[in-house]
Amino acid sequence: MRAAELRSLTEQLLSHEVESGAYASSLARVFSSIDPALDFDEIFTPAGTAISSFDAGLCVQDAARTAKFTRGIHAAMRDLWQTRPKLRILYIGTGPYATLLMPLLVMGGTSALERVDLVEVNPSSARMLQTCLDLLELDQRRIHLYAADFMSWETPHRYDLIICEVMAAALVREPQMAVVKKARGLLSPGGVLIPERISLFWGLSNQNREPRWPSGMSRVPPARYQWTHLGDLSAAETPPTTVELEVKRAHCEGQELTLFTEVQVYGEEVLQDAESMIVNTVCVFSDFRAYPCRLRLHYVEGPRPGWTAEPIRSGEGNCLRGK
Repeated sequence: MRAAELRSLTEQLLSHEVESGAYASSLARVFSSIDPALDFDEIFTPAGTAISSFDAGLCVQDAARTAKFTRGIHAAMRDLWQTRPKLRILYIGTGPYATLLMPLLVMGGTSALERVDLVEVNPSSARMLQTCLDLLELDQRRIHLYAADFMSWETPHRYDLIICEVMAAALVREPQMAVVKKARGLLSPGGVLIPERISLFWGLSNQNREPRWPSGMSRVPPARYQWTHLGDLSAAETPPTTVELEVKRAHCEGQELTLFTEVQVYGEEVLQDAESMIVNTVCVFSDFRAYPCRLRLHYVEGPRPGWTAEPIRSGEGNCLRGK
């Protein structure tokens, strides 16, 4: 019964017969009916934090994210099948439901797949995912679940499609940056990494007026100044980890240095402007009254990924000026 409902829901999403909010709500209901026993324990790894199985389960309700990733992954699989008969898929950071892929596996089966490797570091999420695989009646001869930290996990395989969404807003806290750098080496020639591109921007805004998911889409967009593209994270690109910025003095008062991302899942499926928690803005500096408007922005990798901003003394550095 659950498998049939999930199959029907996914077909409706892909044919645009159901809007993303209704799809996400129905999907959350199906998954939570399997086993609601999720825990609140986060896992701290050398590359960042893996969220709890409870929080990972709630990600289903991030409607635009869930819908656009599902449609984007389906489009990528369809395109890849044009040049190869069977696909090898790697999904990193599945959470308890493998939300972005499971509905497609239930809908289409595994006959056109050579193998599907699922890697999840949180033991609670991995146990729940195995329960889902069992109850949703999937042929598991080609599906392999690994309860492991991807950063230390090893495999001899190369993959046509790699799904990697272990990210929070502005690439902080979770290990997306480190995971993407490693995952690149596991792509087969012509393979696809999902999301295709994460574009990072900096600028000035007032966080009190900034739209934020989940309520942001109903609010008036704020006035923003000096939005400037910092760089992209993709299968071929890495954004600069240190950038020197010059902020226009006239725009500083009452504003904060803010970062945000735009996420191109695949093709035309793009997340932006507070559609999802992963494209919310993050404030990294606000004390412009005490310091000059020249800053060094630095991305710190490791157990606590995130951004720091420090003032640049007069005469130091070469700055990237905002528009």
